[in-house]
This record gives sequence, structure tokens and C-alpha cells, in this order.
Amino acid sequence: MRKSFRKWDIIFVAVPNQENPNKFTKRPAIILAVNNNNTVKICPITKQIHQASRYNQTINILQGSPESFGTNLNQLPSLIVLDRIETIQDVSIEFAFGTCPQVLIDQIEKIIKENNLL
Repeated sequence: MRKSFRKWDIIFVAVPNQENPNKFTKRPAIILAVNNNNTVKICPITKQIHQASRYNQTINILQGSPESFGTNLNQLPSLIVLDRIETIQDVSIEFAFGTCPQVLIDQIEKIIKENNLL
């Protein structure tokens, strides 16, 4: 039986490594869309907040901020990288470990809409 995932789930998934696309890195990500063909659109989450300047569209999640509540992202500062939206097979998702709070959903949707990212 296939696992069921929903938009705004925070997941742990294997994605292509940015420096070497032939290697995969396991990392947290947010599901932005669930497609009918067993794929999902995701954006990665990283703890490498010092890399924010490498990207144009990011959201910095501060430790203990309202954006981190209920997400399991409240342990460390995190960076949501909306420049790297990817479509992946849902079978590569290891597990879901949270859901985005509304305050974070609002920020993500605003950036996606303003920059036509999906």
C-alpha cells in the first residue's frame, strides 16, 4: 500500500545533491503540490542558513519562531529554499514528520505567487 502525503507536509526525502546530481542527499522538504502521477513538488529545507545569499527566494525559520511551531524545525534555525522546487516520485519520501503552520504557508504562497514559481 502506498503512503499518503498531503500538500504542506514536512517530509524527509532523498533528493539529488546540488553539487553532484548523481548522488542523493537525505533532507527535509515541504510538499508544495501532490500530483496525480505519483509525484510531488517539493522545496528543500536546510540548516545551512549562511547559504541564503546563494538564492533569490528563501524563508529563514528562526529557532522557536511561530513559523517553526508544530514542525519539528524548532530545534535549529532552518532555511526554506524556494528557488529549488523539484518534482520527485512519492516513493522517494521516507516519512512525514510535521505540517506547515498557517503563518508559514502564507509566506510560501506569497513568494510562489509573486515569483510565479509553480
